[in-house]
Amino acid sequence: MSRTFGRNLEALRTQSGMTLVELAEFIGCHPSFLSHVERGRRLPPKYRAIMQMADVFEASREQRLQLWDAAIWTVAANGIEHLDGSGDPQVEAFLERMSQPEQLNAVRLAMY
Repeated sequence: MSRTFGRNLEALRTQSGMTLVELAEFIGCHPSFLSHVERGRRLPPKYRAIMQMADVFEASREQRLQLWDAAIWTVAANGIEHLDGSGDPQVEAFLERMSQPEQLNAVRLAMY
């Protein structure tokens, strides 16, 4: 998988055989939003929406971490504070994984 959220999302979506329209219907957004996210023209959604997408794909724990880490990586690469902020349990979990690089999917993906 790629280090960017959009590419990770597109890979999971196409592997599942789902169209943008179908995914958008499942999660309650417009297909153009998903298209822009996949192409890197929009930032990833918040954690809850990302996990809702993962539910649709029946993603494994590893795939969920890859999606979330890629979302954080994408936001950081764009230099925009988009996450819920410190104190958020998911951000704190990411920071914990950062202290253990072997568990940090986004960094591992960035090396390839």
